Amino acid sequence: MQLPDATLNFAKKHPLMEDKALARPLLLTKGVNFTRLVVDRVSSLDQRAYNMLFIGTAEGWLQRVVVLGNEAHVIEEIQLFETPQPVDSLTISHSKKYLYIGSRSEVLQLPLANCSRYQSQPDCLLARDPYCAWDSEGRACVRIDLHRGSTSSLSQDLMLERFSRGKPKFDKPVSIPSPEHSRLKNITVVVGLGHGAAVPAGLQPGSALLAPERPGAPAR
Repeated sequence: MQLPDATLNFAKKHPLMEDKALARPLLLTKGVNFTRLVVDRVSSLDQRAYNMLFIGTAEGWLQRVVVLGNEAHVIEEIQLFETPQPVDSLTISHSKKYLYIGSRSEVLQLPLANCSRYQSQPDCLLARDPYCAWDSEGRACVRIDLHRGSTSSLSQDLMLERFSRGKPKFDKPVSIPSPEHSRLKNITVVVGLGHGAAVPAGLQPGSALLAPERPGAPAR
């Protein structure tokens, strides 16, 4: 059997599996090109483990997605860069509890979750963020892995079981200060230095420098 060169080249670049794939797409987003994916395994209050997806896009956005059973729930989308550019790398540091995001010109440091942005119990629970729980004593949405003290005052509802049982009762919210501007940090990448430029001690061209933050500088 003789086949055209175009068909043979396509077959070489697109090999087929021996058996068919039975899985279905977990997440489909129209008009969005995903560039990078990193997965964290998060333990919730009920001791279940959930897959948390951090997805970078070609336009410089980050999607935070949790896999709940057979569905993917998009918790939030974050615009990372002032100028749209692809996300080239994603790395989780479990020791520092940060996500590091790289592009061709910038490296950003982002907390794995910003639970304080949810300023009421319904917002905290409906976000379905496995990192976050509502603290009935402090009346605030807190990071579980950073919470000090007993977890008996914490509550989650990732599967919305509380809402499926009827009209739930919620704690009244309290005033919560705005998140710190330093939650999203910009790291300047020194690609190359001009002739005669001074190089800081111990730094080689191509290394990464943590840009000092200006007091009162707006968050990015």
